[in-house]
Amino acid sequence: GPIAHYTVQTGDVFDQLVRFVPDVSGTDIVAEGNHPALPVFYTTSNGVNEQHAPETLVNVHVDPLIEFLPPKHGHSIAIGSLYVTCESRPAICHGFLWSVPADTRMQVDDELVFYWQGYLQNNWSEPIDGTEFEARVRIEHDHLVNGIQITVLPWDTKIEPMQRFASATAEYYVYRGGALIGKSSTPGRVRIDRVSPGSGKICQPGEPGFCDGTDLQWANTA
Repeated sequence: GPIAHYTVQTGDVFDQLVRFVPDVSGTDIVAEGNHPALPVFYTTSNGVNEQHAPETLVNVHVDPLIEFLPPKHGHSIAIGSLYVTCESRPAICHGFLWSVPADTRMQVDDELVFYWQGYLQNNWSEPIDGTEFEARVRIEHDHLVNGIQITVLPWDTKIEPMQRFASATAEYYVYRGGALIGKSSTPGRVRIDRVSPGSGKICQPGEPGFCDGTDLQWANTA
């Protein structure tokens, strides 16, 4: 039945905000639980005729979001270095690898939405337009055991713009039945520098030692 009422007052006009009596109870909202498309409507009555307003679908989420472990990148970093470089393996020209850890709080058929963003600076500032990347994964039983592997591609638009003392972030959200249930607790962060030591030159695929056909380690890790 109705959970709140309002009596039309003299001077009320179309499309004005009204204050229901009592306020819509938080208890009533919580009792419905999570609902990605809760139908909300009102009726009007003059004592003779009753009119039913069209339903508005409201995404309601009352449970605390689950904080999942952040994603981890899958590339080597030289001892003493803070950066993924052209010497890192697997070579990043084939795609930037990320791993979402297995978590028993996820369920089969949940949807994981993964986001990547590249930055001009090494402190995750000045986002680079066009480097945004999104991947959607329907969770299967194997993912609950072995985690989820994401590859950011293509090279030209999603990775190549990060050149000298740059950076990137990765994060993900998990939906169940269309409702958000959790997200990575913090973004995965990585610094990227493609300047070849001693030369000052930014490496590109096909140059010696970087995606020149000798980096067979990709076949063993993909």
